[in-house]
Amino acid sequence: MIEYSFKVVRVDKNNKCMEIEYSSANRPTVVIGARLPYVGESLDAIVSMYAPLRWWEEQELVVEDIVEGIYGTVTPPTPTAEDKKAYYTQLIQLRLDAFASTRGYDSILSACSYATSTDPKFAAEGKRAVVLRDATWSAAYALFDKVTSGEIAEPSSFAEIEPLLPELSWIS
Repeated sequence: MIEYSFKVVRVDKNNKCMEIEYSSANRPTVVIGARLPYVGESLDAIVSMYAPLRWWEEQELVVEDIVEGIYGTVTPPTPTAEDKKAYYTQLIQLRLDAFASTRGYDSILSACSYATSTDPKFAAEGKRAVVLRDATWSAAYALFDKVTSGEIAEPSSFAEIEPLLPELSWIS
């Protein structure tokens, strides 16, 4: 574990950013641009998030001898079906979480946890969130199964998937 100190050396409130100077014994001092903490978030959390720990560790590694002038082309690997499923799963989860946030919940999981609330308003919202979460994942997994079995073509974008998912509305 690398122990370090920090100092905020510049704050730009208009652009919601700051510069943080990090120092650690026997390591080079580093100045890093970082975002300002949001309300309710601590400065320590941001300082920790942007700390150059990995960079300092890498400075101690021996590097390969590369000469100037080398060039090439990199072709990214073609995503597998599992890669695409994982990507679409993340987007579906983000869609559910964004919906829950329209009523102030941190995530769909948070909204669902209110289904047993003693407050009627929260209980109703929690129950609705459970219904939408379940319907969404049922539709998504049915779609994934159809793609896997070859019944339908693999979607080329999330725009093709989203209309096949339940509409997200607080009104049932």
